[in-house]
Amino acid sequence: MSTANPTVPVPLETALIGQVLDAGWTIRALRDEVSSGPIRIPTLSFLGTNGQDERALIRALDLRLDPAAPDELKDLEMRLKVFNYQRELIERLAGERLRGIVRGLHSGSIPFAAAPLGRIYYLIVEWSDDDLRSQVALHDEFDASYALRVLHQAAIALHELHQRNVAHQSVRPANVVFFGSQVKLGEFSCAVDGRKPRPDGTPLLDWTSAPPESLYQAPIDSMNGRCLIDLYQLGSLVAYLFSGTSLTTQLAQRLQPIHHWRHWTGSFAEALPYVNHAFGDALREMAAHLPEPCRDEFLAAMRELCAPDPAHRGHPHNRAGHGPQYSTERYISLFDRLATRLEQGLPRRL
Repeated sequence: MSTANPTVPVPLETALIGQVLDAGWTIRALRDEVSSGPIRIPTLSFLGTNGQDERALIRALDLRLDPAAPDELKDLEMRLKVFNYQRELIERLAGERLRGIVRGLHSGSIPFAAAPLGRIYYLIVEWSDDDLRSQVALHDEFDASYALRVLHQAAIALHELHQRNVAHQSVRPANVVFFGSQVKLGEFSCAVDGRKPRPDGTPLLDWTSAPPESLYQAPIDSMNGRCLIDLYQLGSLVAYLFSGTSLTTQLAQRLQPIHHWRHWTGSFAEALPYVNHAFGDALREMAAHLPEPCRDEFLAAMRELCAPDPAHRGHPHNRAGHGPQYSTERYISLFDRLATRLEQGLPRRL
């Protein structure tokens, strides 16, 4: 008597390949993504195409149970709430057609028997060519004017978000993405819409791009404070572009173990003198990596954008009460002006 082979369950990642979604999009291949931060809600990322051979990034909510969750049902409920929060925010921004923000194309759900709850919930956004991590990895030295154009466009994107009462909170290399020569901000898993609170409260930020107030767990309960996180992360991109590591990574390397946020038991205010000292050391060493013709301007911008104490962060004009403290408008002008100077004949290579 022969024994039939038991049916081997097909992983959800494989089973979804070929599924046709609403609006004519088809899931084509699992996207191989390198994890670069904490997972807020688990999603599966795919390449999708439509009838015009246009490509898009499809993110499907993963509702498979997590045995490690204290309460699996509450965990599923929270995933759905956070996914819907992100979806509604991306759809709101897509309706405004912002030049610096990855645009949402479609969202919805389809019946799918193999999925938990019998449905797949998905979000479709523009497909980007590359991200800043790959760009930096490809170049031993970076064209300074090109780096300034990246910073200029990132600052514009933040200005667009802040004008609409949105804080991104995850301005890091993986989320600075390229569409040809155009730079946009993507991935809104940490974003906060100032019109309504996040269902999961304060999101966990990737430590390599998080500002000191987040790492030392100071309360951040205002949109001003959240937008100041964006300012810090914009300044940290300067460090990444010219040295290959974020400013937070450089702070971690210079703090004594007893003063490091992983071991610190005091308040953020008590930690600030040690963080400020590490910040000063990092800026002095950073100077050697910056292009000489505009080194002073770069250092001044980093000092303002990345001040460890958020009360001292931002342009002095804005800190004096002229417009929002978190405004990026003066840095938009600065990065554009410096790029133009370099492009008009000053030395361009580092």
